[in-house]
Amino acid sequence: MKKSVFVVVGILMILIVFGSFASALTASIGNAKMIVRANPGDEVRKSILVKNTNDVAVEISLESVGDIADWIDLDDETFILNPGAERKAWFTIDAKSSGSYEGRIQVGFSSTEEDSKGGVGLSSVILLRVSGDEDNTDNTDYTDGDEDTATNSSVNIGGTGTGNVISNSNSEISAGTVLAVSSLILMIVLVVVLVFLAKKKSKINKKRGKEKA
Repeated sequence: MKKSVFVVVGILMILIVFGSFASALTASIGNAKMIVRANPGDEVRKSILVKNTNDVAVEISLESVGDIADWIDLDDETFILNPGAERKAWFTIDAKSSGSYEGRIQVGFSSTEEDSKGGVGLSSVILLRVSGDEDNTDNTDYTDGDEDTATNSSVNIGGTGTGNVISNSNSEISAGTVLAVSSLILMIVLVVVLVFLAKKKSKINKKRGKEKA
């Protein structure tokens, strides 16, 4: 009897863990960091390569933050990427005045499936160098590493590699929380079953003892 209980509990634990990994999304972008050089008044066109390495379609959301958030014009703030697809997310930087600035474009990945609440994301760092020298025509971007990726099974959106983290304040329950609660419930059920079996075995032993007597 005990052996059967342990087998059932083991199968349930495997299913819960497998389900959590199956719901995890992976975020991948091609430019984790770029340096942009421009003159005051220049409009510089740049892009971030967004890759969907997941087996499901994902909705991509982009948002500019930081010192130059108001200087960045995103061509598309949201779009859908099919499994295995990639797309360049284009944007324009309006270099309004001289100086050194830092901004970020947050790239969020969320599943298009209705029953999925998980999300993951990364941010691309933009270092803008605006010079007053009119001869400065070098606006080439330099990427720090070819690619940045992150995997997260929770609703909170977080990145690895550069340490840039995106958060989703509208999220309610994370898959990690569900996994923790499910594991706790499973452990409680296991304890209750073991206690029940122990009491049942004790009663049987007592009954057999009386019959022998």
